[in-house]
Amino acid sequence: MILKMKRFLIPAVLSLVMFSACQPGPKQNHSQSIDSLLDDTVTSEEGRQIKEEKSGSAKVSFEKSYTAPNGIQFNITTLGDDSLRQMQIIAVRDGIFLTDIMEEIVGELIIVRITDLNDNDNPELLIFTETRDDHEYWHFYAYEFSDKDWNKIYFPELSEEALRGYRGEDVYRLIGRDMLRRTFPVFLEKDSTKSSGGKRVIEYMLNEKGEMYIDTILVNKK
Repeated sequence: MILKMKRFLIPAVLSLVMFSACQPGPKQNHSQSIDSLLDDTVTSEEGRQIKEEKSGSAKVSFEKSYTAPNGIQFNITTLGDDSLRQMQIIAVRDGIFLTDIMEEIVGELIIVRITDLNDNDNPELLIFTETRDDHEYWHFYAYEFSDKDWNKIYFPELSEEALRGYRGEDVYRLIGRDMLRRTFPVFLEKDSTKSSGGKRVIEYMLNEKGEMYIDTILVNKK
């Protein structure tokens, strides 16, 4: 469904609610979960700019700009450093304001990627955030933009069978220009901290309507 543009403004003060169940732990090396071949991938160590806007304001935990091949510039900011944060995306083109998206996100912003998975010349903005407890868990936020509208993209829900043995630790990679591959270890009931059930591979594609669908599921591949 195409959503008409609507402008949202970040309030001067944002109340951030902490999810104690997914409170981030100490900073880790994210190289196992990030495709290092993506030249515009941003890790927390490279992309975060921590600062206080003013006394009493929420902390800016991420702030960076990206430009799509069609000239749309995305200015992305997240506020807060707890598990629940506020993200703002401002899209402009040739100095003209297009839209302003405000969304509540879970976790620390780790990856930003601009794609055109359905080859319709409307760029998609893929954003991945991470939370950690005993395992790493990734959260996906994505949007497709035209000159006049934007469409939010959702991951399709996985079946109970596809999620069997899932404990996070996803790895995402772009395959060619039209596929997003997700791989995660499968934990058996007897497993504690190390998985022994092989890997599960899920491949996603985007149709012409901007809807993501599952193209392939490979279960328990060693």
